[in-house]
Amino acid sequence: MIRLANENDAMRIAELIVYGWRFAYSNIIDEKFLYKNLSVVKRYNSLIETLKNDHNFYVYEDNEIIKGIFLIGDSREEDDKNIENDNIPLELIAIYVEPAFKHQGIGSKLIEECETIAKSKDKSEIKLWVLEDNAIARAFYEKHGFELTDSKKKLEQLGVYEVRYEKLV
Repeated sequence: MIRLANENDAMRIAELIVYGWRFAYSNIIDEKFLYKNLSVVKRYNSLIETLKNDHNFYVYEDNEIIKGIFLIGDSREEDDKNIENDNIPLELIAIYVEPAFKHQGIGSKLIEECETIAKSKDKSEIKLWVLEDNAIARAFYEKHGFELTDSKKKLEQLGVYEVRYEKLV
């Protein structure tokens, strides 16, 4: 079942984000950053207030276990900010599946739900950013119909690049 997250989900979401970063980016981002700068407690504290007011976090729950999450919002890109509100693309800001539950179709269900939400909000496009060197994630998005664009940006603090994907829905 996919549902909106609430403040009671904050600790589990924090775990999925922090451990998701460590799992997915272990060979891409410096280990010191992944283990010294990322903290489940810090992430939890920042999520509590966010989840009370934000209606853009969703969780995939099975047998009372949150196995995956995604976060969406209006595109944060400068070139999209001048578009009328109704036509601003949806951005898939984050998506994580607990590594122990990967390859069970959960990520695909999260993407499908994101597309359903986009359509319900009359959004015709979904955009996302992914680390350029994250070949597994890029293949996942391409499998789900996302297309690589020419947009690329450097995350200075991390010393890596992100590339943008888009999909019409």
